[in-house]
Amino acid sequence: MLVNYKKIPGFSKLFLDYVYNFSEVERFYSIDFRKENFYAPLFKRILNNRKIDSNIIYRVVKEQNENIEQTRLTKRNIELLKENNTIAVVTGQQIGIFTGPLYAIYKTITVLKLSSYLNEKYHDFNFVPVFWMATEDHDFEEINSINIIDKNNILININYDDTLPPEANRGYVGNLKIKKPIQNVFEKLKDSLLPTEFTSDLIENLNKIYSESKTFSQAFKELLNYLFGQYGLVIFDPSGKNVKDLLIPVLKNELINFRSNSDAALLQSAELEEFYHAQVKVRPVNLFYSDGKGRRPIEPTEAGFKLKRGKAELNIEEILRLVEESPEKFSPNVLLRPICQDYLFPTGLYVAGPSEIAYFAQVMPLYKKFNITPPIIFPRASVTIVEKNIARVLTKFNLKPSELFLGEKEFSKKMLEIFAEESADKIFANASENIESVYNELKKKLKEIDKTLEYSVEKALKKALNNLNVLREKTIKAQELKHQAAFRQIKKTQNLVFPAGKLQERKLNIVYFLNKYGLDTISELMNLIAVNKFEHQIITDL
Repeated sequence: MLVNYKKIPGFSKLFLDYVYNFSEVERFYSIDFRKENFYAPLFKRILNNRKIDSNIIYRVVKEQNENIEQTRLTKRNIELLKENNTIAVVTGQQIGIFTGPLYAIYKTITVLKLSSYLNEKYHDFNFVPVFWMATEDHDFEEINSINIIDKNNILININYDDTLPPEANRGYVGNLKIKKPIQNVFEKLKDSLLPTEFTSDLIENLNKIYSESKTFSQAFKELLNYLFGQYGLVIFDPSGKNVKDLLIPVLKNELINFRSNSDAALLQSAELEEFYHAQVKVRPVNLFYSDGKGRRPIEPTEAGFKLKRGKAELNIEEILRLVEESPEKFSPNVLLRPICQDYLFPTGLYVAGPSEIAYFAQVMPLYKKFNITPPIIFPRASVTIVEKNIARVLTKFNLKPSELFLGEKEFSKKMLEIFAEESADKIFANASENIESVYNELKKKLKEIDKTLEYSVEKALKKALNNLNVLREKTIKAQELKHQAAFRQIKKTQNLVFPAGKLQERKLNIVYFLNKYGLDTISELMNLIAVNKFEHQIITDL
């Protein structure tokens, strides 16, 4: 079942226009993702304008993946990276614990199925699915926990480590070592998950992957490979020195030309703000520097540059020398990251979520500044899983799955319409009309006797309508009480489909479904999810 994004709260106007009315946003992007007749010419331009020799990026990726157990298909795809006609189909995400929210899973499925489709259609090119791990982020709170539905059908949050202060600056999250608190996560999982035939193996495998002393980057890579290796996914970490050595020209360009680059992004963002909302704030310099005090933004000064919250200044020659000597200490912010990505890889398509699609509108001018051909921005699959027991409840009460996306008030109103013989709104709407009619007639007659009585009638009408509204609220509560058991059942259903008033893909972790259905969950989702529908998909066949 497909649901129009406009019927679901939380999607920006920019994203909705990108999907449904591209002509409104085309000035902010390069190519309409729906127009496949532009694909092949774009792929040729990308390959002709590639910045890094294919053999070089092949060797880097090959070395990075030697420490994981690769499938035959992944090995083949890595080998294809050295071919001059290979196009990368890329997606990326922060390295959330156990892969983070479900949308990371749906991004990966989209990039895999899209690569397969392109390989079947365009025989002059090879298409390789690449997952770019955002290992250089510093916001540990973003990846510190997961949400699952527990054995009592309640949404719960499980933290890895809540002992450190939230403002602690720990540098690149990918470099952090997994420590003892990870065992607390596994204990909470054991206590919270509904026991199934898959629970024991699932926790055992997660325990092996997220074992103490590994980095979060390594564990994320191993889990992603465990889930998707059989489909040929290539996983890339941008934080190593051998990668940053390749990016030295990009880093230097940004430092030398930061004013021009920033102005271009600011102009685009200002135009965007006239019609939409700019997703990210444009900074003067799109780089961070990591030192012993963590990852800090680089800020321009009259004499050169300094690190945020720091006093020492560096002139342009000094900071360029640092780039040459220690490029691994520099990392891009959200606007420069796509430039780094597409400088390294001949990226034909980037699979993006709604927020990424929004900020790519601000990034596009930078591609020209760095002389890089921008990729097609392809919307990831958006999915809600409605399990069979939930589908039965919906059928029982004649509810459409899409109606579970209604807000709290609208959903409760819908429930009352289903259960009540006659809704409170309808009953009291008629009563209000009758009362107003009586008072208006009374006002006409009393006005003829004494005009000053008109105000008294209006005051009495207002009081009567207020009393009627109080009675209406009591009636609604009485109806809810009368159908309390059914309400509870449907509320639990809504909690699974639209937890905490958010799309399931933004709240839940894949562990919940792996526990119920085993590793086959991934193959089932690979079969069921369509990547060419561009609507929110409701899956009921898991």
